[in-house]
Amino acid sequence: MASGSEGLPFYENKLQSFTLDKRTLLETLKDMRAAIRQGIEVIEASHPSPSPREEKAFGTICDGHLGIGLTYLRLEYQSAYLKADDDENPLPNFRKLAHARINPHRLDPDMQPGRPSPVVSPSLGAAVMRIIAHSPSPHFNPGLDAPKHLEKGDVEELRDIVQIALQQSYAVPFRGHSMGGDEVMTGRTGLLWSMSNIQRHVFDTVTRRELDPIFEEMPKLVDAIMDAGRVGAEEYRAKNGDANALPLMWLWFDGNYGLGGMHGMTGILAILLTIINDSPAGSTTRSYLPQIARTIIALSKLCISLNGHLPMSIPELPSSAARASPLVQVCHGTPGLLYLLACARNTSEFVKTYWAPECDEAIRLGSERVWVEGLLIKGGGLCHGIAGNAWPWLVLHDAFEDGTDAISLSGDALTSAEGAGTAEKETRGKPGDDFLSRALAFLRQATKVQPFNTKPDEHRMPDKAYGLYQGLSGTICAWAETCVVLVACLRKLDLHEQSGERNWQEDEVFKTHSLHRLGFPTLGGTRVTGLL
Repeated sequence: MASGSEGLPFYENKLQSFTLDKRTLLETLKDMRAAIRQGIEVIEASHPSPSPREEKAFGTICDGHLGIGLTYLRLEYQSAYLKADDDENPLPNFRKLAHARINPHRLDPDMQPGRPSPVVSPSLGAAVMRIIAHSPSPHFNPGLDAPKHLEKGDVEELRDIVQIALQQSYAVPFRGHSMGGDEVMTGRTGLLWSMSNIQRHVFDTVTRRELDPIFEEMPKLVDAIMDAGRVGAEEYRAKNGDANALPLMWLWFDGNYGLGGMHGMTGILAILLTIINDSPAGSTTRSYLPQIARTIIALSKLCISLNGHLPMSIPELPSSAARASPLVQVCHGTPGLLYLLACARNTSEFVKTYWAPECDEAIRLGSERVWVEGLLIKGGGLCHGIAGNAWPWLVLHDAFEDGTDAISLSGDALTSAEGAGTAEKETRGKPGDDFLSRALAFLRQATKVQPFNTKPDEHRMPDKAYGLYQGLSGTICAWAETCVVLVACLRKLDLHEQSGERNWQEDEVFKTHSLHRLGFPTLGGTRVTGLL
């Protein structure tokens, strides 16, 4: 690989995409399972859980022990996919590991003005994690691992912050700057994610009764986020004219409007689409889909105009213009748009009514940009790492390969109609295969970086080496999601070999596999569950 010393944030990609035959799928599944086990051993040995007495040591969902706890709860939900039937080695007790990473203490509320997301809040993040962990595990044994009684104070803290968030302005002063209050990592959309996540879990009757009034506020929170998007678009036009103006725009930082996943509108829109998917027909929330669709298509056009790149913000920050190459990562850049477009493909009404050729072209150009520039020097993590760049391809594979409402591509997903002859297109696999092939190549590469691989490596050690967003626990989430995808792929191959069956969506076993795809942590976007 080329050296990052040239000022580029990525290494030259010399990886080979995967051939998706049965042997390769089985070998990759075995490798991913082994990597998950080894990754857990690395975390437990190098970054053990803190003492329960250390109230301030548990950190946040973003980069602390709370995020590792979220990883373990996800692994518990997907545990049936993490071990071969003939493997006699038991899996770890994920529920026990998760509880060791979740702060048992109620901290003083630490929400700063305009920053109500539990993702970066030690107090609210701990409360949300305790509520989620209160839900019985999918392998619940009342005699062994019954959850502790849900602290009423956790529900009250969540309820109070929801009320504060409903009243906040779309822009708030923060450390001398005018900041937006709606991004996933720090803002109201992160709060909305937590509410949606909690709502999808199973609780006892008393707990559900306490939580239901909070869930009833979700449409109001969606209204507030949408109102902020309209106000942001109006203010942008007043200051900058119509150039690059979008139907919805959310302020990020001092007059700049963020575009990327964790810090901008692709993440906001991905979560809104998840909420819309769950909303009953005729609800106010569903009425927002036309505005959201127009914004997604406008983002696609912007990506096309920049040959597959997506700016960090508009107008661009001076620091962005000074970079040797635009960022290509989920938190800032094209992978966030690819994930959003995958979420749109998984939204039935969007596909039937709003899907446009620009969406296909943005996927094609954006995928090529991520393939060329996505092996980041920052390592293997999610927020700005190799695994995060691979994840949108996993969801695109799901959306194009398995969607019950799939439509024909206006062009090949990775090869434009103008750029490929008929013979070449006939020899290519299905679009979903292309996405999965590239995802597997990146995710295999993620096993070669620190801290998973302790040998010296070109990729630098992540700043938060074991956390959810930057570190190893997030990469483990990606490997586990890949195991579910691979088992589903193998089921499709088996059906075809047995009877030539191609309508795998009607197969009950395949439907079960679909239920276990969880999506990118804190972004949702899966067709069925969106848990965790």
